[in-house]
Amino acid sequence: MKNKPSLRERWQGLTDTVNRFPLTFILLITAVVSGEIAIETQNNLIYFRLFLSFLIGAMAFIVLQLLYERFFDNPLLRLIFVLIAACASIVYYIMIRNSDWDLIVSVRTLVIVFILLISLIWIPVIKNEHNFNESFMAVFKAFFISVFFDGVLYLGVVLIIAATNMLIVRVDSDAYVHAANLIFVLITPIYFLSMLPIYQERGEQEPQDSSTGADTDTKQTALEKMTTPGKFLESLISYVIIPITAVFTIILLLYIILNITGEFWTDNLMEPLLVSYSITVIIVYLLSSTIQNPFARYFRMIFPKVLVPVVLFETISAILKTGEVGITYGRYYAMLFGIFAVVAGLLFCFIPIRKNGIIAPILIILSLLSILPPVDSFTLSKYSQISILRKALEENNMLEGDKITPRRDLPEEVRNDIAKSVSYLDQMGYTDEVDFLSSYHISKNFENTFGFAQYGIGDKELLSYYRSRNNAEPIPVADYDYMIVTNVNNHYEDGNIYQFSVEGAGYQVRVDASNLEQPLLLLEKEDGAELLRYELNDIFDAFLAEGGAKDAVATSEMTFQEENDTALVTIIANSISYNEWNSGSDRTADVYVLINIK
Repeated sequence: MKNKPSLRERWQGLTDTVNRFPLTFILLITAVVSGEIAIETQNNLIYFRLFLSFLIGAMAFIVLQLLYERFFDNPLLRLIFVLIAACASIVYYIMIRNSDWDLIVSVRTLVIVFILLISLIWIPVIKNEHNFNESFMAVFKAFFISVFFDGVLYLGVVLIIAATNMLIVRVDSDAYVHAANLIFVLITPIYFLSMLPIYQERGEQEPQDSSTGADTDTKQTALEKMTTPGKFLESLISYVIIPITAVFTIILLLYIILNITGEFWTDNLMEPLLVSYSITVIIVYLLSSTIQNPFARYFRMIFPKVLVPVVLFETISAILKTGEVGITYGRYYAMLFGIFAVVAGLLFCFIPIRKNGIIAPILIILSLLSILPPVDSFTLSKYSQISILRKALEENNMLEGDKITPRRDLPEEVRNDIAKSVSYLDQMGYTDEVDFLSSYHISKNFENTFGFAQYGIGDKELLSYYRSRNNAEPIPVADYDYMIVTNVNNHYEDGNIYQFSVEGAGYQVRVDASNLEQPLLLLEKEDGAELLRYELNDIFDAFLAEGGAKDAVATSEMTFQEENDTALVTIIANSISYNEWNSGSDRTADVYVLINIK
């Protein structure tokens, strides 16, 4: 009988969550439906846009509902918040519906989700007796509990589906994806929201009778349970995470001290490392702010003072590198987070622990700046890279008006700067917006445009070319007995044998790679007697002088033959590529081998 109240309370908790976040529940259901349709129709991009739009609207309403609970009690205003969240979902869909799902859309979406997440943590405790540290702990615990709970649930569903598939009836493999969609898109968020505490609301009064007092006590107990770490989590943070962070900090400080006059200022690998370190320290600091043992107290006392100089050095390093190689969206976010980490570290040094919530609006403002033109990461990086490229071309007399004059005799440093800027602009799809890159945008031939290969290794440029046959041109096979489709490359292995018979006699075609410098294609009788050989390197050597890339080449230009009194072998390359650098080469060709036994 003891289980019945517990089950009833759990069901009531989920029902209360749906009543608390009704629009979120509706939008999560529609997101699940759009996900199911995407899985079934394989029309992923269209429904993926809808899927994300519903999720953005669902998160927006969570934030607005928490704002309503904290500051308002007018039901009409809550209805207005419902309409605002629905509009947010619609506006987001309109913004992305006709765009390719590229890096820019992905990054901006992640930033929007991040802003909503920080707001979700911060808003309930604005001017509240509870602080940001407690809210952060509550969200942290709710997230990992819900993920663990639903991870176990999904594992159970997977085992049931697998058992059904093996023992009873065949189950479509999409069933696993459908189950994941339902569990992690609907059940996990609802379970997560059911654990979000309701903090003291605006205008909330002390209880007037014993029953209300009991309810308040129950609510207060649940609130304290979520906003304080349990014994396991407290031990994990204090005796595992904090010591590991301390050891890593010592290693990082030693590296900086030993390289402060050298590699530190030019080592690009340090940027992501230090950003990750800063995020870790800030998260551990916030989690430890609700713990009162000596480990946590010493961590809070020492680490903000360590964080500031470490991140300050890295931010200065990133700014110095920006002056040389320009801004990229990645370096933009590294510098932006560096600025935030320095400010957060200074605040942690001087403000009381319960005032840590001041970092939330700072982080939200910086995140908004990173996606709002004209100071967003992509706009600034685009103009920075265009400026770097224009300067390099003009200083080396390669740019007159909007016309680029190719040059081969450039210092390696200049060639690298030009190649990196063009590569970034190409990757981000900006070359069509730069007048002097119009010819390159059309041809995509870097070497013809600038006069040197885009990729070089050491002192030797990468030699690279590519050819593809015009596939619209048919291949006549009437005069041949057999045609074999195969691949030839410079990683040949013995054993690629193709057997056939003509007029009762057996034959075989194989690759002889006993000499990798001179691999052979051999036509033999079934007893191994050689009829004809072809040197495979001839296929690649024929194109070495041309270089570059060329599509839709005539079949006659991609045809190679070897003939004697016993047989005729014609090799037609459908595609062929060759790359060579200091330490080696890579050659590959997809070919048709036509065989005529005389």
